[in-house]
Amino acid sequence: MRLRPYIIAVIVICAGWVSATAQPFLRPTIGILSAPHDDDAICTPGPYSTDFNSTGLHAGDQAFDFTLYDENGDSTTLGTILALGKPVLLVAGSYTCPVFRYNVATINDIVKRYGDHVSTYIIYTVEAHPVVDKSPYGDGDAYSDELNVMEGIQFTQPKTYGQRKAMLRTMQEKLTINAPILLDAPCNQYLEAFGPAPNNAYLIDQNGMVRYKEPWFNLNGSNVYSDLDELLNIDTTQAQADTGRIHVELVTNDTIYATPGSTVSAEARLINETDVPALIRIDRHNGSKMPGDWKSALCTNVCLSPNVDTTVLRVEAHSEEHLRIYVYMGDSVGTGRVFVHLHNEYVPEDTFKIRLVYIATDQAGVRPTTETSLSAPVLMPNPATSAWSINTTAPYASIRLYDVLGRVVAQYPASDRYSCASLPYGTYRVELLDTEGKHIGTSTLVRE
Repeated sequence: MRLRPYIIAVIVICAGWVSATAQPFLRPTIGILSAPHDDDAICTPGPYSTDFNSTGLHAGDQAFDFTLYDENGDSTTLGTILALGKPVLLVAGSYTCPVFRYNVATINDIVKRYGDHVSTYIIYTVEAHPVVDKSPYGDGDAYSDELNVMEGIQFTQPKTYGQRKAMLRTMQEKLTINAPILLDAPCNQYLEAFGPAPNNAYLIDQNGMVRYKEPWFNLNGSNVYSDLDELLNIDTTQAQADTGRIHVELVTNDTIYATPGSTVSAEARLINETDVPALIRIDRHNGSKMPGDWKSALCTNVCLSPNVDTTVLRVEAHSEEHLRIYVYMGDSVGTGRVFVHLHNEYVPEDTFKIRLVYIATDQAGVRPTTETSLSAPVLMPNPATSAWSINTTAPYASIRLYDVLGRVVAQYPASDRYSCASLPYGTYRVELLDTEGKHIGTSTLVRE
């Protein structure tokens, strides 16, 4: 199985294909013998490597036993569950992990779809993207917290076991999760033993052996359903091959101006109008050139580290996904170029290329009039802190603002100047509309 990272662990137990008398063989327990107290201190996590595939266990390894507790103090022991003859799927994650939140729907669907075949547990561990406190992963920077800002998920790293429980309760108030949740121990024993990763996953058979490991749960082309079906020798999905086709639309300018030190982004829509999903590999080409202190990052349902050049995105039938390419500019003027290639994994002729230019200048937003077109309005200043305006020849009547999840957050009539004082910090897609509400052009606004 190929599973996903961010900090909670989901334990899925697949039943019904072996004798209940089977006894698992596990490594010594990493858990604790009694429920922690709320004032027990949380050990400082990390910094951890961002190579989530090499950490923790691997296929063919025997899993560690553990005893962990839910928010009410009731214990669950891995060895006891496996003794029932059921395989177990473990997935890690946390509330501040956008990838985990994105996968809650998949977790709930597994609970519903597999019924008697699968029992699911979630193990809550350290926060992947806290505010104020550094991220425990990589170099301490959190490159994927844009969604957290947009959704108002801004929390510090819990310092006590009681605070970790409080974070769990906050998440449960906001998300519908149809699986029981266990809390990692105060010194993050589960995270340390099973591999520090925001949202990794393991499928463990009834003998306690790891069958499949996924660095990120159900992300980057993985298919948890196929892994479960293969291990259980059943077919609950009847899934069609991902042979759908897409077309790509760049919805922002291919040349973006901003002041030095800005964070800016370009955005493209991947649109699938066919009856089956499409699996798209996204590569940041090695021809991309950045000034020495600049960084760029690929963002799909989550922003990846600037060190990651490739990801895979599934575009479901009759739907669309958004690709954003963020650039973190340095402190001086300069020009960066990013080339992104998109390849359909099962339809080789379905290939697209995106070429982008990012310019840090002391005159942000100012472009020659000849470069302004109906489909490429220029926003000034951009990024904006309090107000902004639109430079375009398009006869637009109104504008509509979308957040990074594609939700409409504001709509205004045409004006010489727009206030952004009430907008949360983040990136917005600005769509220009004519008098009939039809699309004229699109650009991207960064609110600082």
